[in-house]
Amino acid sequence: MNKIDYSTMFRKIVIYCLGLFIMAMGVSFSGSADLGMSPVNSIPYVLSEIFTQLSMGTWIIIIFSLYILIQFIILGKNIQPTRILQLICTTIFGYFTDFTNMLADKFLPDPASFALPVVGVYGVRLVYLFISMVLIALIISLLYFKQFHGIREGTVIAAFGVGKILGFYEPLKPKVYNLMYGSKQKQEKQQELNNGELA
Repeated sequence: MNKIDYSTMFRKIVIYCLGLFIMAMGVSFSGSADLGMSPVNSIPYVLSEIFTQLSMGTWIIIIFSLYILIQFIILGKNIQPTRILQLICTTIFGYFTDFTNMLADKFLPDPASFALPVVGVYGVRLVYLFISMVLIALIISLLYFKQFHGIREGTVIAAFGVGKILGFYEPLKPKVYNLMYGSKQKQEKQQELNNGELA
């Protein structure tokens, strides 16, 4: 039987939790920018604005747990028992989001409160949005590589443009799969892709 390396496991857990915290910070900056949330966080955000009795972090836990439940239903007997750990990660991320939202409310000024023209306020919102997507990655890159590694103007362009490009590609996917894999193999490939998206 393989011996469990608890030291390595602990480091992985710490790094993973740090990653969740950084993601939560990005969500909070994005919310403060008030220019729209990422698709995955938009539903919890809207529900938290409607049903204010529950925080956004709580809604994240509820909605993401619902996604996990749907995943279990779809995969059925093929589900891996370790996937239940996703519930723990979802809960941690929800609490982190509430915490970083609290920090943002306390320390991050509302752009609308600045004595600036409308264009200036919008510029501040764009800065917040930039911070939520790119700046954290820049900091990590500088700390580890001592330079901007893998993050340049293409990063910003991709952040705004990839979704639009994929939207044009979406109707072509069936034809591409059919061309690449044939009708029978296409179904198998689609099943593999679906399983991969749910992983």
